[in-house]
Amino acid sequence: MKSKIPHNNLDKCTGDGHCVDICQTHALELVPLSENEKNHLSAKGWFNLMMHGSLRMRVVHPDRCTGCGHCASVCHKHAITFEESTIAETQ
Repeated sequence: MKSKIPHNNLDKCTGDGHCVDICQTHALELVPLSENEKNHLSAKGWFNLMMHGSLRMRVVHPDRCTGCGHCASVCHKHAITFEESTIAETQ
């Protein structure tokens, strides 16, 4: 099944968690950046890392996401966009 799910721009995200808090289906969580992700951050991303820590939003349960857009609407950094994703249906 194709669906639109949120994608988080790690360079813009500050990990404040407003998106996670507003998600009614609990599809999102704050997760620490991996070393590989840290190595690929821009200067802005490194600044955010130093100022705000390493937690960033992840869609850890894409099957729960309804694509409502509430997470993007509360993101003051405009870090969240929606992208097409193929989600396997589970019974």
